Amino acid sequence: MKWAIAQGLRDDNPADEAIVAALPKPGHVQRHQRAPAEVSAQPAPRLFANTSYGVSVWSRVLYERFAPLFEPLGAAILAHQDATALRHADETAWRVQALAAQGRSARARLWIPVGDGAAYFHIDPGRGAEAARTLLGGLRAGTVLVCD
Repeated sequence: MKWAIAQGLRDDNPADEAIVAALPKPGHVQRHQRAPAEVSAQPAPRLFANTSYGVSVWSRVLYERFAPLFEPLGAAILAHQDATALRHADETAWRVQALAAQGRSARARLWIPVGDGAAYFHIDPGRGAEAARTLLGGLRAGTVLVCD
């Protein structure tokens, strides 16, 4: 009844009793909702209906065929970044199922150097200095590198 009194209604007035009876009762509010333990994306559509060949087959074919065409572009992006006076870099964990299939850890590292409006994404199985040297080895003297 406290909520009805807070609304300015009185329990001793017959007209207010009808209003109180018609008002929705405040429900229980759950304060802490748990997030699901794992969230999965919908499966990729099939390349050919009623077969086990998914989109991954098509993307693999495209990657194997056209990846060499993008290698000069990647080198040009890194060269452009090396010429800048300010660069940002970060790396984060990245799950790669192909590594787990090889009996290795499924965790790889996604390295992202950014400079002067250009970003380069590189997945490396390790977190070692070799990957950092590959991506940041061409820095000029006096370049400011911002990283965590």
